[in-house]
Amino acid sequence: MKILRYPDPLLLQPSIDVTEEYMPDVLATVPAMTRLMRERKGAALAAVQVGILRRYCLLEMHTTTAPKETIAPVLIINPKILLEVGRRTREFEGCLSLPLFWERMERSDEILLQYWDRDFIERTVSLEGIQARAIAHEIEHFSGTLQLDKLSVMAKAMYLKKLKKHIRA
Repeated sequence: MKILRYPDPLLLQPSIDVTEEYMPDVLATVPAMTRLMRERKGAALAAVQVGILRRYCLLEMHTTTAPKETIAPVLIINPKILLEVGRRTREFEGCLSLPLFWERMERSDEILLQYWDRDFIERTVSLEGIQARAIAHEIEHFSGTLQLDKLSVMAKAMYLKKLKKHIRA
């Protein structure tokens, strides 16, 4: 298993919902996805980023009081943002599928999220800060949207020039 990188066409494809029957396949991918996400120091990783067109992702929920390696990431299945709460801010974000990408993106500081857990039980949770931003980012991946798509024409051209230069190096 590997993380797909732009311009891989799979990253632009929409993902489909996970059904309960598909759960053994989902659970089988969690260890490898966790390893990849942590090796690349990501806050989250969507299944589409490893070539699986299903609506699930892993989300880091560690705190500063416990080492990240001791807490398993949360498996988020078929997520849906029910409500965006509070103000919207522009913060720097990266993407494991976009090498060298580091741009300010506007998102809500807090969201109310509905999802299914690893036991396929429906949950609703309030997320804020980096977790709210990360899950909103992963949900965009499920529709085939990349952060690159949200940039101005000039910013996108500058990023692609930087990426091309990096690939040649």
